[in-house]
Amino acid sequence: MPKITVRKIKTIALTINRPATEEDDFVYIAVANKLIEYPSGAKSKVVYIGQTKKGAFRLATSAATRAYKLLFSHGISSLTYYILVPKGHQGTSSWKLLETALLSEFKFMYGAVPKANIHGKKYNFDVPGVVHARKFFTDKVLFSLIKRYSHIGE
Repeated sequence: MPKITVRKIKTIALTINRPATEEDDFVYIAVANKLIEYPSGAKSKVVYIGQTKKGAFRLATSAATRAYKLLFSHGISSLTYYILVPKGHQGTSSWKLLETALLSEFKFMYGAVPKANIHGKKYNFDVPGVVHARKFFTDKVLFSLIKRYSHIGE
């Protein structure tokens, strides 16, 4: 009977750090290894913005799901996920508000939501949910977060 060989892949497939396991409610941003051009003509490495109340489990599921769509198109060879944990206000789902605010800011800056996002395509500044979410964050904070992750590693 022939022996089965094992091919060793030298790159890391997935790493989850402790902060992702310590929090349940957070926003996560998927960043590609290269810049993607968006409708405004501007380029960003951000390819997905999402939120979860199920912690690292949801993050890992999202990473696996989006990997197929993103890694086999657009010339992307790797994705890195970052988490943002907003300090909550009593009675608010601050992670949901942050996701809405970031998606609207990204759309404003780049002319569309990130490549892998379906949610948020109609997020304009006049949409009531967007207006509400943006009240909790300064424009400067939203702009700087999008800019930071859009060009991280450059």
